[in-house]
Amino acid sequence: MGSSRLRDAFPTTFLLVLLALSVATNLVFVARQMGWHLPSRSVQIPAVTPSDHIRGDAHAAVTIVEYGDFQCPFCATFHASMVQLSRERRFRWVYRHFPLTTIHASALQAAEAAECAGDQGRFWQYADALFQRQQKLSPAELSSIAADVGIDAAKFGPCLASEQHRQRVLDDAQAGGARISGTPTFYINGKRFEGVLPLQTLEQLVR
Repeated sequence: MGSSRLRDAFPTTFLLVLLALSVATNLVFVARQMGWHLPSRSVQIPAVTPSDHIRGDAHAAVTIVEYGDFQCPFCATFHASMVQLSRERRFRWVYRHFPLTTIHASALQAAEAAECAGDQGRFWQYADALFQRQQKLSPAELSSIAADVGIDAAKFGPCLASEQHRQRVLDDAQAGGARISGTPTFYINGKRFEGVLPLQTLEQLVR
C-alpha cells in the first residue's frame, strides 16, 4: 500500500519540480532580457561638475549618475521610474549621454537636440518629452518637441543644424568608456547597475 502511494505521488512531485525549474529559468531569461543585474563593486567615475545636467537636490546624500540613450526603450522605462522616484525620494540625478549609434540611428542627434534645449535652460523638460515620444525622433519631431516645451525655435534650429554640441555628447560617451556596454547604465553613490530595475528596488536603494 505504501509503495503504491509512493508511485502515485511520484508524477505529481516530478511535475512540481519541473514547474519550479521552468519558472526559475523564465525569471533568469526575463532578467537577462531586461538587463537586470546586481551591483558591482564601487568604481571611480568622472566627478560631477557644474556642466553636468543635474536634477533634484544638489546637496543630497545620494547621487545617481546615469548614462543613457534617448532612443533606447529600456532607458525610457528607467526614466519614467526615476521621475516617479524623484517625487518620493531626495537625491541628485545626473544625466550623461551614451548614444548607441550602431543600433539607434537618431540617438546622437536627439542628444544634441537636448543640449540645444539645455542652452535655453530646458534640458530636463526636453529629455522628458524625448522619452515620451521616442518612437519617432526625426528632425521635424525634434523641432516639434522643442516648440511644445517652450524653446525658441529661432535659436534651436541653428543650434541643432550646426552640430555644435556633438563633441559634448561624444565626450560624455568617451568618459563612460569600456565600463559601459549598454543603456541605461547608472551608478548610485559609485555602485554600478545596468538595465531596468523595478521601481520598488530603486526605492529600497535610494533612502
